[in-house]
Amino acid sequence: FGPLWSKDPATGLPNLKKWSNFVKTMVAHYKPWVHVWEVWNEPNQVKTSVPAFDETFYAELLASTTIAIESVDPTAKVVGMAGTDVGYMQRTAAILESRYPGWYKAHIDVFSTHAYPGGHKPSDFAVPIIQGLNMPVWNTEAGSWDLGFYQGIFANFISWGVSTNNSERFSKGMLTKPEDLVKNVVESLGYGITKFFYYDARMFTSLDDFATHPTIFEYDGTIRPKAIAYAIAA
Repeated sequence: FGPLWSKDPATGLPNLKKWSNFVKTMVAHYKPWVHVWEVWNEPNQVKTSVPAFDETFYAELLASTTIAIESVDPTAKVVGMAGTDVGYMQRTAAILESRYPGWYKAHIDVFSTHAYPGGHKPSDFAVPIIQGLNMPVWNTEAGSWDLGFYQGIFANFISWGVSTNNSERFSKGMLTKPEDLVKNVVESLGYGITKFFYYDARMFTSLDDFATHPTIFEYDGTIRPKAIAYAIAA
């Protein structure tokens, strides 16, 4: 979420001038390889050392960031809204339109949500955003949690000493979670969301990853069934 020096120490919010300079440097560095930039991550939620942004502040940050990106790479795509809900998108778009009429549709390419199974419904975005604002939507973060059912000597639930019923673990890992994921993919694409990104596919770094992340890999590096289901759905 940006270097500490780019933040206002009094509020914890980014200083837009410092932040824009950071963005320009970053885009210039990665320009040969990165051509799509999503502006922030879930700005409507409190993150580590960063407060939630109200729609007015995020509108200004999104505008400043977009201008900074385009000044370095005019061909880059800009993804705005960064995992927010329909209401937040609508209010932010209205603020941008009132301050800079016609600007955001000419410069921001895509709005993004994080429509996880059981969270934001992909159908929520079809009428008010995709049709109403005529903006494409990507689902840039979605996934399903399970702890797997691998039962070897390095199985995560053996390593943690977790007393979870093995049949329940098998049922979730083999059936429920793959089904949730496939349904999420199909609903996203079916309701007009044009891209779907799974979170995440990290390999082992610590046991905590398997307690708190929906990785598609088992403790021993093998692929969990939901990853196979995702590949088939894709």
